[in-house]
Amino acid sequence: MIARLVLTGHRRLLAAHLLALSLLGAVLGGMLGTLVRARDAAAALRSAPLMTTHLLSRISQLGGLINFTTMVVVIAGVVALMLSGTIASFTVEGFAAASRSLRLLGASRRRVRAGLVAGVLPAAAPALVAAVVLAPLVSAVFRMILTVGGLDTRDLTVSPEPAATAGAWAALVVLDVLALWWRGRGLAGIDADAPAPRPTAAPLAAVRRRARAWGRPLALAAGGAVLVRLLREPMSVDRANAVPLGSALAAVVLLWALSPLLVRAVGALVKRAGAIGLATGGLLVAHRGRVCSLALVGSLLTTLGTTSYLLAAASSTVVQWEAARTLRASAWTASPVPRDEAAAAAGAGVLISPFDADSGWVLEAEPASTALLRRIDPAAMGAMVVEGQVVAGSLGDVTGTAVAADADGHELGERLFMHDDAGNRIALTVVALVNPLSALAGALVVDDSTFPVADPRAVVHRACALAPGGIDAVRRAAPSAEWMTQEEQLSRITAHEATAKALTVASMVGPVAAVVLLVLVRGAAGLADDLRVQVGRLRRLGMSRAAVAGALVGVGLTTALVMVVISGLSVLPPLIELRGLLEGFGVDYPLTPPGGMIAGLWAAGGACAVAGLLRALRERR
Repeated sequence: MIARLVLTGHRRLLAAHLLALSLLGAVLGGMLGTLVRARDAAAALRSAPLMTTHLLSRISQLGGLINFTTMVVVIAGVVALMLSGTIASFTVEGFAAASRSLRLLGASRRRVRAGLVAGVLPAAAPALVAAVVLAPLVSAVFRMILTVGGLDTRDLTVSPEPAATAGAWAALVVLDVLALWWRGRGLAGIDADAPAPRPTAAPLAAVRRRARAWGRPLALAAGGAVLVRLLREPMSVDRANAVPLGSALAAVVLLWALSPLLVRAVGALVKRAGAIGLATGGLLVAHRGRVCSLALVGSLLTTLGTTSYLLAAASSTVVQWEAARTLRASAWTASPVPRDEAAAAAGAGVLISPFDADSGWVLEAEPASTALLRRIDPAAMGAMVVEGQVVAGSLGDVTGTAVAADADGHELGERLFMHDDAGNRIALTVVALVNPLSALAGALVVDDSTFPVADPRAVVHRACALAPGGIDAVRRAAPSAEWMTQEEQLSRITAHEATAKALTVASMVGPVAAVVLLVLVRGAAGLADDLRVQVGRLRRLGMSRAAVAGALVGVGLTTALVMVVISGLSVLPPLIELRGLLEGFGVDYPLTPPGGMIAGLWAAGGACAVAGLLRALRERR
């Protein structure tokens, strides 16, 4: 009977529920379909009879697309879990009036909940059909987003994936039923203002009281002690990850424990700003713990995202500078130097060596991979390499198919096999080993004049030079190239890599931020539900709806302010430590946080807090 009542008397409510299930199923199904097709495409390419650099490049691209899509699917699943609770809350709220009538007629609370679930379940079947139909559209839109993000989706179809969509739909239905049953526990009883009792065991209540009383002091002490300990320890390369991350998290805990003082101070300050300020200050002081908890959610994301970027930028900078120090180069250029010009320069005492990166060969290993070659002039490079960087053999022996390789992973006399995209096979012999931290590391070093080029388009040109007269002598001896000092070249490389690191971190933080912001909205909405009684009292005191909304906006903006303070100050310890590490290595590079990403997260966090709190203006039914 109750299920029939739900079906016939709450059609608009069911329509909204159906729409939500359909959209969530379509989104998850479309993303899962893209993931399945990307995996199938990669598997098909791996079965090719001849592996080429183009195939390997595409397999690598698909691997990146698979990893990114998997992460997005997981995050979307978490979002769907949270949205299921939100959708269930709206559905239960819409059924609240009917539940009170049913309870008045003698229906038990359990029977009302079961009837609500049974009445909503028929919406699941059309939701599956709608999800299967809409999933290809979602997949097409998702492909466009991936393309804008720099991922190649040209060989992926957008055909329906019924199995993936049905799996997503089944998971959503289970979540929906559980959420409806859980949210339905709060359906009102016979008295419209009497929500379902939620008894709490006395021991549990005592634990909660002690946690509220001692939680922040303990967090303050622990965060402060850990932060002081980490800041007193000297920075080193082997601690370059643990110490900055640890200090950032310790600072977050410490500042979160102190944040109620900030909220109280803001509340006392705004109380002087008329009626709206008085209401805002009162709400802030009364709910300062909840406000600080909401700010903590956004602060953790901002702090960890910024610290991750700083770690990545600092580590890559140190690697680049340390590698550069293994070469005594007076100047660098990103353009090829003609061999006749280099030979003429050698007559004038200026040594010039190519430093080209050649990715036109396939290394025959298991699995096959692109063989990165470093094309050099062994004689000129031998004079530039700092003593001790060639740990075995000699660069003078590098010629033809005799190559140098990293000391880690290779040994003298080792035989390696490669082929080009046409299938022409070549055998290599390792005749020299280089320090894995040197500028020559990470590639097979070959003689540019005697080793063949498989594909000129796969060669990225660079060259370095050594001259007693410095860069001026190099420019006079080889005027066809645009030369720069080693410091200028390093600054360009590190700036380019910093931009790439920022984009990478932003692409990783973005999906996580969507989840965190949704949690922030939901948490703010939960606080808003608790504020409705106070909002009602403010309205009865004569405050207009606009004035009350202004007070709620003030609470939301204060939440954003606390988030700014916590995350902004928490980033300072890792920033100071990593700058000190760079200075210790003699690296002259201005390590700075990604201001755009931080400002965007702060603005989004504040907007979400305000949006969730405005829910308190809704009237109870």
